[in-house]
Amino acid sequence: MKTVGVFGLALATSALLGIILLGTVARWLTLNENAAFVAIWGVAFSGSSIVSVIEQEASRQVTLSQARRQPVPGSVGQLAILAVLGAAAALVVLTFLPMGTRVFGGSLWLVALTFVSLTGFSVQFLVRGILLGRRRVGWYAFVIVAEASVRVVAILVLMLLGVEPSVTWAVVAVVVGSFGWVPVAKIAFTGVNWRRDLEPWRVAGRRIGLLAVANGLLALMITGYPTTVTAVIGSSEGLAIFFAVVTVSRVPLTLLSPVQALVVPTTTKALYEGRGDQLLAMQGKILLGVLGFGVTAAAGGFLLGPWAVKLLFGQNYVATREMVAILLGVTVVMGGALLQAAVFTSLERYSLTLVTWGTSAAATIAALAFTPGDAAVRGTAGFIAASVVGYLISSVLLRWALSRVRPGVESFSADQPGQV
Repeated sequence: MKTVGVFGLALATSALLGIILLGTVARWLTLNENAAFVAIWGVAFSGSSIVSVIEQEASRQVTLSQARRQPVPGSVGQLAILAVLGAAAALVVLTFLPMGTRVFGGSLWLVALTFVSLTGFSVQFLVRGILLGRRRVGWYAFVIVAEASVRVVAILVLMLLGVEPSVTWAVVAVVVGSFGWVPVAKIAFTGVNWRRDLEPWRVAGRRIGLLAVANGLLALMITGYPTTVTAVIGSSEGLAIFFAVVTVSRVPLTLLSPVQALVVPTTTKALYEGRGDQLLAMQGKILLGVLGFGVTAAAGGFLLGPWAVKLLFGQNYVATREMVAILLGVTVVMGGALLQAAVFTSLERYSLTLVTWGTSAAATIAALAFTPGDAAVRGTAGFIAASVVGYLISSVLLRWALSRVRPGVESFSADQPGQV
């Protein structure tokens, strides 16, 4: 419980600082400039969500090395290298697509800044994964808070210096925060055998590729959801208030984050010790938690949501009670899906993660494209589809995967080449 408490405090602080940053930028820029910034923020943090697979996979590898009393394998470093190369390739492709043109507005500076940010994120998640696998809770929490704190300081410095408000300068603040891990790098990397216990690049690439594509699809529905809505609908005009509500609705995911961070190392250790059968009981607890927490979040959003949006983003951001309540409630459902899907990494069932978020993303895009109504209604329908489909698919697949784990068996790699 102490570990969860420390993680919870760090993640809550980080989320609050993130909201403060977005609120500050919203007041600094015009409504349409802020909508453009949020779309680029969506690309950067969609990318960060993709490369965050490093944290889960690194924590799994480090947890196993700790349990076996072995040094941290050099294969963790391969994860970061592959992530940076993948981010570069994805940005090049995105830049020349119509979606990229709409988001970046043809600015190569914004593309370059986004790449620098993703490079920083890649190393940050490697640092966090190693610290998490070693249960270095305090330093892990430090990295989380440092990232968000540096961003807020950066944007406040720009404002105090009287820098002319612009989307580019707002993105610079985002980039600076991506390197909040630097003071902890030596602590994290000490004891890692960088040149030993490497995996064949084909094997490491396949694993990280599956997880990256899956997390990329997930990012379309969470951190990058404003970008997804903008791309499918065709414009960010008139969506500033909806995007503000989406930002506030992430609060339940922040509250669930301490548990989510511990899912991979905890379930990996349980599977190593042959307690895989006990994980089946976890699904019932997740369902009860989703129902109870979801109703509470929706009620809180209905009562206090519009006030919170105005407080954080300004008096021009007038949101309806129904919109805030619905988005908060279904965000909890998405949280349940995230907890269940994280276990696929411990099981080394990476393809099931891809199936879960691929199906969910398809449902989201279909809802955005074909739901009648204005942009906000379509955006709300898309997120409902993402959450409900993600939860149902992850529930079915996790129960199936856990039923195939033989009690007492240490490890299994169902997703090796040639297997499903």
